[in-house]
Amino acid sequence: FFDRETLGCQRSSRDEICGTSVAEFSGRRVKVKILLIEDSSDYALLIQTHLKNAGSKTYRVKHVTRLADGLSALNREYWDAVLLDLGLPDSQGLDTLQLLRTTGRDVPVIVLSGVDDEELSLAAVEHGAHDFLEKNQLTGMSLIRSLKYAQERNRLMVALREQAVNDSLTGLPNRVFFDEQVERAVAETAYSESPFLVLCFDLDGFKAVNDLGGHETGDRLLQEVAERLRGVVRKNDVLARLGGDEFAAIIYGVAERSAAEQVAARFHQAFVPPFTIGSQRFSISTSIGIAAYTDVDDSVPAIARGELLRDADMAMYAAKSQGPMRTQFFDQSMRASLIQRVSLEQQLHEALSHDELHLHFQPIVDLETRETLGLEALCRWTPQGGTSVSPAVFIPIAEQSGLIQPIGRWVLRQACAEYAMWKRTVGHAPLGIHVNVSRLQLSDTKLLPAIRDAISDNGLEPGELTIEVTESCIIDEDIAMGVFAEMLKLGVGLAIDDFGVGYSSLGHLRRFPFNRLKIDRTFVAQLDDEDGEPGVLLDAITTLASCLGLETIAEGVETESQAQRLKETGCTLAQGFLFARPAPIESLCGVSEASLC
Repeated sequence: FFDRETLGCQRSSRDEICGTSVAEFSGRRVKVKILLIEDSSDYALLIQTHLKNAGSKTYRVKHVTRLADGLSALNREYWDAVLLDLGLPDSQGLDTLQLLRTTGRDVPVIVLSGVDDEELSLAAVEHGAHDFLEKNQLTGMSLIRSLKYAQERNRLMVALREQAVNDSLTGLPNRVFFDEQVERAVAETAYSESPFLVLCFDLDGFKAVNDLGGHETGDRLLQEVAERLRGVVRKNDVLARLGGDEFAAIIYGVAERSAAEQVAARFHQAFVPPFTIGSQRFSISTSIGIAAYTDVDDSVPAIARGELLRDADMAMYAAKSQGPMRTQFFDQSMRASLIQRVSLEQQLHEALSHDELHLHFQPIVDLETRETLGLEALCRWTPQGGTSVSPAVFIPIAEQSGLIQPIGRWVLRQACAEYAMWKRTVGHAPLGIHVNVSRLQLSDTKLLPAIRDAISDNGLEPGELTIEVTESCIIDEDIAMGVFAEMLKLGVGLAIDDFGVGYSSLGHLRRFPFNRLKIDRTFVAQLDDEDGEPGVLLDAITTLASCLGLETIAEGVETESQAQRLKETGCTLAQGFLFARPAPIESLCGVSEASLC
């Protein structure tokens, strides 16, 4: 349908797709260009005479006697129609028509035959001809009628085809077209040996935009994204929207990994400026997976080599698991990882109903007295009949599959319930219970009601619950600010987790209503180094927190020397293996689970 030159056309208008004007398509041309491929000069003269006497339109006819010359003419310029003789010096029969269609040019073809053969006429139409005329029965009227019919039919086919391969929201080609172009690119390498990349990428945080801003805002954002991406690809590359917030591209002529990294960097750069939709501003990033055709082993069957989009998609999910704004190249080991991930995702769907999830709690202690002042709830998963799955494995799966929202609500309810039982056993705890909330949970419309119910159902004071968020949660400032403001109204605390390794800044700390700041464990681990720089950094962080009225909690404390250095910097609260490992609530109380219940 598209030739290589038009593969770069990313808009849906038919004039750009076919390389001609709307006037040419609608029949308002002053001249109609006809390519006549006919080896008989006498018959060619007869056809030109018929067209000259047509009356209402002026027909410009170019006559060639060989198929090779006709193919050359088709590749050089646009034609309104082709009149094709199936018996030529360099080609015979239906092969002639098939060779003509391989040009990819969307031009109506009328077959001319010297014999009255109904089977041949039907076969010609099945092979792409728009009409079939017998030379001996040809008149000026029948020729003009056939030309008009063929052009009208072609216009309809173009329109239908365009609807089938275009994404109506963004104007980009859709997945149907993209799959065809990947197959075509693979086939072309059989003789051209031209390398190419398939890139698959989606938007980090797009679901939050849809949930909080509405689908109309999400649609407008996708349109803005498509417009920026058009500025990244070259004319001959292919850009498509696969569906939802997922896009893909074919980048031709790239073989070296360093060049592929530069391509990915250009896509990432397109997302750096925030998107403005109405009065709202959104900071959106992308995760990119890359599959290179040159990576495919020649021993792999051709069908498997055509599954590059699937490979790029796997690489994209691997990139997303590493955090926002990442690029990952496909390698064969990802297939085994995908099988495992799909299996775990299926099991995770049943984890809640099968009571496979449970909580461990890690104490938050006073560095001076070593008294436990609060607990952090940590989700754990042990599938039935299996071994425990690390949170580092199942939490990303939950986020990618959308399960993080129901799991997150369960953690809130269960953490508050078990904390209430623990408090009845040990007495008042000033810091209360800390519960982690991911970036994707902020878009859950049921999050705030879940917080409210978890507090009231367990008889807690709102201030006894602290919600912990990582620095990545504040990338979407408008969304985060709205949710945090509602949390503030409820009276719950708000802590920024893993501080110092993400996107936060002094401006973020001042704008957002945080009560506590949790120092990332990487800073604490460096305190045992002889270099004094980590202590200087911690001193700066605690001083900054103190100036902003924030309590500081150091994470990952494992040695007495770390605890001592933290006290010297002014940090008063901590958690880590030095004090206690995460454990079920009953073991922290020194009583049985039954007595707690």
